Amino acid sequence: MDDQKINIGEKPGEILKAERLRRGLDVATVAEQLHITRHYLSALENGEYHKLPAPIFAKGYMRSYAKLFDIPEDTLLSSLEADLPGDKEAVEKSRAGQLKSHRNEILGVLLLIGLLSAAWVYNKLGL
Repeated sequence: MDDQKINIGEKPGEILKAERLRRGLDVATVAEQLHITRHYLSALENGEYHKLPAPIFAKGYMRSYAKLFDIPEDTLLSSLEADLPGDKEAVEKSRAGQLKSHRNEILGVLLLIGLLSAAWVYNKLGL
């Protein structure tokens, strides 16, 4: 990023987008170089982190994007972390969803066992 300084008030995506435009590159070209979809790259540039798979992906994409343009990644990542929903919160939501899913699976298996047992008893007793 030649002799430009990073404006602390600017969002990380805005900084990267400005540098991309300064270099005359389009979204498709940069997305191809970073091996991510144009959709994810646009979401990153526009601060729409909820459109990315998970906060950890936003950090990885931001790091790769910064390296591509020789921009110090520390400043961008610290600003990004302030904008991201908490990783802990995301993990807790994910775990809650997994627990609910497992509970439903267990209830389904127990119901199936109960039905099979009832059918077996019905068959043995000749009812």
